[in-house]
Amino acid sequence: MTSDGFWLRVSPLRAVLECVLGIVVVNVLLSLDSGTNIDAAAVFAALTLQWLCAAYAAARIRMPEQSISRALLSDILSAIFLLGVMVAIVYAIFSVTQIDSKLESIPGFQLYFLLNISTACLYLTFRLTLRLWRIWSVVRRRRLRWAITHTHVITVLAVMIVVLLYMTFRSINSDIVAVESPVNVVLLNIVSFVVIAVIQFIVAIPIMALVIALAVVISYRASKPLTARIENLAEATNRLRNGDYTARLEPSGQDEDEIALLESNFNTMAEELEKALIALQQERDTVTGLLQNQRELTASVSHELRTPIAVIRGNLEALQSGVEDSPPAEIQTIEREVLRLQTLIEDLFTLSRAEVGQLTLRCVATDITPVIEHVVKASARQARERAEVKIMAKVPENLPPVLIDAGRLEQILSNLVQNAVRHTLPGGLVVISAADEHENGQMLISVHDTGQGIPPDDLPHIWNRFYRGTIGNTMTPGTGLGLAVVKQLTEAMDGTVSVESTVGQGSRFDLRFPLV
Repeated sequence: MTSDGFWLRVSPLRAVLECVLGIVVVNVLLSLDSGTNIDAAAVFAALTLQWLCAAYAAARIRMPEQSISRALLSDILSAIFLLGVMVAIVYAIFSVTQIDSKLESIPGFQLYFLLNISTACLYLTFRLTLRLWRIWSVVRRRRLRWAITHTHVITVLAVMIVVLLYMTFRSINSDIVAVESPVNVVLLNIVSFVVIAVIQFIVAIPIMALVIALAVVISYRASKPLTARIENLAEATNRLRNGDYTARLEPSGQDEDEIALLESNFNTMAEELEKALIALQQERDTVTGLLQNQRELTASVSHELRTPIAVIRGNLEALQSGVEDSPPAEIQTIEREVLRLQTLIEDLFTLSRAEVGQLTLRCVATDITPVIEHVVKASARQARERAEVKIMAKVPENLPPVLIDAGRLEQILSNLVQNAVRHTLPGGLVVISAADEHENGQMLISVHDTGQGIPPDDLPHIWNRFYRGTIGNTMTPGTGLGLAVVKQLTEAMDGTVSVESTVGQGSRFDLRFPLV
């Protein structure tokens, strides 16, 4: 138990030094008259300062978190240390002021040793009270019922303390010490007031304990109806927070106070929230059904279109084979568009099957080096002849196997390479590289080009279906499905894909797949 304020934060040594400083100052002031005015009252007042110092030290020494036995041992050792230092300082002051020879003749000095013992007991009592107070503070902060009881008890205790102080003021008039030194008059009267107040407080402890016990019982019983309503409200809000939207509060009798209004508002809010949630769930189910139907329709249509497109392409190849010279431009145009349409249908078919959960994947431990080399070999000649772009692989030896579908990985890399070649100017370069990120349990496969780059405004949208960005005022070529297929297939194999691009410098697509 520690505190960030003035109290309960210093070591026992520092607390003792602060108390000793106070004792020295007061005793020096009391001995200004060289012993001629030192009487029994002055000595007794100086000694009773130990009570105040003990209480001060108990409130200043820190309370670290520790077991009960260690806390008790720590308090006992600090009490012995505090008492020993105080006794030594008081004896030293008496010796310096040369009144130690008169002490035995001073009435009441024999009680000094009793006072020393009572000082240690007072210190331990204060420490125990402070520890109990800290525990009580934690308890009352966690339960409203105890907090209300605490407020009532503090009120009763404050009234009783005021009464005790009044009684002390009434009795102090007959106990004022009459001495010649004005300094001694002030100090002794202050100490006398404190001593009488402490004595009266000690005498009144049994009565105060009885009154406080009665106040605790009465307050605890009286606060039960109020706290029970608040506990029910807290339980209902907790049920609502955990997803039970049927949570409601029973009306609390004839009460029409703020808690009753809060209960009514809670019931209304919970009812409206439940209705809104039901409506949202119905809308969600409707939209989900429509999307599912749309995906299934797209998958079915794209599947049915594959056959006629294959027939058309076969007939075109037959026509071209019957022409001795180069085929007419019209036939070449038809062939290109048919090929483009076939690619579009295949990509759409792949996406639709992935979305409805019908995409076939065979993820096994795969060496990606042959896959990358095959993609480079299949794409390099066409890229060199049509776009004057060079494609190369940069793959280290002895790469660990990756848990993927080799055919789908080849499809992903082919899409990325074709996309890179399409956006790279003649003389450019496309590189497929791989790196083992063993610390992350992943394999990194990158496709890096020296092309035109992707504008920053287009980057968030490039994974969307049919999205085609613009370079200058010209829309980029392609179907707008290639990158969507890349993302869908990558995530279907528990991988991730990201992109970094700078306009005029090129783009880099990074694929990460789990290692075996």
